Amino acid sequence: MKAGERAHAIIVIFLVSPLVEAGIRPSFHLEHCAWHATDIVVASEGEVIDGTLSVLKVFAGAQKIGDSIFVPELGQFRAKESRTLRPFLLSSGDKEPPMVLAGDKLVLFLKRGKDKSATDPTWAPASLFGGMKVSVVWISEGRVYGFTQVMNPGPITLTNQRLSEDKFEQRVLSIIEIRRDLRACSKLTEAKHRAKVAAKFVESPLYYARKEAFRLLSRCGEDALPHLRELLRDQSKVRLHDEAIKTLGVAGGEAIVPELTAIVAKELSFWKKTAPELKVGWWNGKGLEWKLVGPLRDRYSVVLEVFYTMRKLKSPACRAAVREFRDYWRSLPQLEDKSGLDQMSQACDAVLKELLSEKQ
Repeated sequence: MKAGERAHAIIVIFLVSPLVEAGIRPSFHLEHCAWHATDIVVASEGEVIDGTLSVLKVFAGAQKIGDSIFVPELGQFRAKESRTLRPFLLSSGDKEPPMVLAGDKLVLFLKRGKDKSATDPTWAPASLFGGMKVSVVWISEGRVYGFTQVMNPGPITLTNQRLSEDKFEQRVLSIIEIRRDLRACSKLTEAKHRAKVAAKFVESPLYYARKEAFRLLSRCGEDALPHLRELLRDQSKVRLHDEAIKTLGVAGGEAIVPELTAIVAKELSFWKKTAPELKVGWWNGKGLEWKLVGPLRDRYSVVLEVFYTMRKLKSPACRAAVREFRDYWRSLPQLEDKSGLDQMSQACDAVLKELLSEKQ
């Protein structure tokens, strides 16, 4: 996994871990909810908190202002305690007074139930894990509140999301627009045009947009290759290179093995110059300024993805380069670190084993 995606992996873990007292719990995540929701609405519960809401504004979906929707899971917030902000200790030592959120303005991130054509659909939460509790935010006095685990261990609580209502709405609409543009891109019939459009999104700050852009490029065959090669030539975008290599393998097939072999040679040269000065534990910053750790992790992820791709392509032309890289990696303890970095040499072994199997 590349360093650039590690933050997202943390989010996924945050969403899926069991709800145990001492563990990571689900939390509201704007990008995840906005990307996966079929319908996003601002709605009001009114004075009675029972899951029946009136739509005030529509960001996405087929609902209309004034429509009534029923989300029974929201009935769990009937008790005031369930929608009370916990007091936080201020620098002065005073505590913020408890604040009970009303149900007069909620933003719901929803998925239509199995019967999507129903005029009165059932609703599921957009969040993959954690239910409706982490698929809704509360708006109060221009501020946005959602359920988040502030500390681990600890419960999930209503927490200020540090976005004004206006900024929150802008973020939601921006995600919806990017998702719509990529869906339109997927419907383009000419591969060359589709690749050109998709390539514009590979640097998106949105994780799901980047993943979708690379997925679309992988379906464009040789028309995607110029865009991927251009990306790989730009060392300032190294954090995207492992995904580009994976996509290159799918789009180009065995024909791109010489390019992969050249990357291995280049990376071997880099590590021969760099690795002798590294200490065991460099991955976690030992002996290095922290600003140097990220680029090293990125380069590690790039060449690791090359080996994963080579294994899938099963080309004998890469055998010598893989073996040479593996042997050097194993020659230094700071590279062949048994705490996890030895996955590199193991990936090389897997490639060579695959080639031997193919030969037999």
